[in-house]
Amino acid sequence: FQSCSSLTSLEISDSVNGIGKAAFSYCSSLTSVTIPDSVTTIDEGAFQSCDLYTVIVGNSVTTIKQNAFIIKNTSTRTNLYFRGNAPVIESGTFANKIYYTLYVYDTATGWDAYKSSYTIKTLHIITFNSSGGSAVEAQEVISGQKATQPDAPAKEGHVFVGWYEDADFNSPWSFSNAVTSSKTLYAKWFAG
Repeated sequence: FQSCSSLTSLEISDSVNGIGKAAFSYCSSLTSVTIPDSVTTIDEGAFQSCDLYTVIVGNSVTTIKQNAFIIKNTSTRTNLYFRGNAPVIESGTFANKIYYTLYVYDTATGWDAYKSSYTIKTLHIITFNSSGGSAVEAQEVISGQKATQPDAPAKEGHVFVGWYEDADFNSPWSFSNAVTSSKTLYAKWFAG
């Protein structure tokens, strides 16, 4: 797909286990990429000279090679979301490093050398257990920020009361609270 100028976003199949050398380089309109959990390596120059705003990296990536993410436009801030621990990142991977913000789900190890160059934030997952009601989509929240209160789920013959931090409904959750860890919230219902 090198130099495919009409490609704007990319969601790679979960049957792929590696992104090859220069695979999507010079795709000048590419702004968004989702890399599945099946991928373990992102090779040299894989996304070089793209104009990426958002990159979501699956939890199995262990290595990102040189020049994999050299952005085309230095006025762009690229956000990289790592679904697992921080992978090994070869020197020169982020040439314009001031323009990157890296987010990880949990506190990563081995990133001390990058802390002066990158903004590293922890990303938490808020899962909603609707207790038999309609599904509510999980949210990704940067540590210290607030989750967005979702629309109330529906459950036939029941009235939704609110979200709780525990399945026994002892601790109601307030969406004014800062999120400091990944958690599951439980829907409480009254039969009615």
